[in-house]
Amino acid sequence: MAAAAALGMVNNVLGVGAVGVGTFDEFGAYGTSNAASEAAAAVPLRRRLDWLIPSYLENPDAFAQTEDMDFGSILTIAASNIAFGIGCFFIYELFRGKGVHFRPKVHWQPEKVPKPLPTGKFFNWILPLLQIDEETVLRCAGVDGLIYIRFMNLGLNVFSTFA
Repeated sequence: MAAAAALGMVNNVLGVGAVGVGTFDEFGAYGTSNAASEAAAAVPLRRRLDWLIPSYLENPDAFAQTEDMDFGSILTIAASNIAFGIGCFFIYELFRGKGVHFRPKVHWQPEKVPKPLPTGKFFNWILPLLQIDEETVLRCAGVDGLIYIRFMNLGLNVFSTFA
């Protein structure tokens, strides 16, 4: 009887008896038994890591999206995303050019350094940035930078047709 209790503890530690797949019997053999399957069916299925999952995540229906999303909700989401993007852009503009940057190309490879963008006024750097030709990008950033910029332009052209 003590051996059966010890084997029951092994089953609980290994977690094999809890799911009803199989258990160790009193002879140490692993197999399925009807009693273990019936006992496992009576006890709700518990995983070993249930303590990691918060209670509010147990019901996936709580996160189901409503099917009747109206136009006002879509406008609210779009307006908040646009406002957040514009806010981030203004924060970038405020801190652009401030501080010390690590720029080893200035000293070691000055021929690969592009001419600096204008500073002083808000957003006066955007037009000169968009007018940089591909030869300058290839000289300063290399083939990887040029391919990346071409890929971003391709994505902008393709997805702007869908918008």
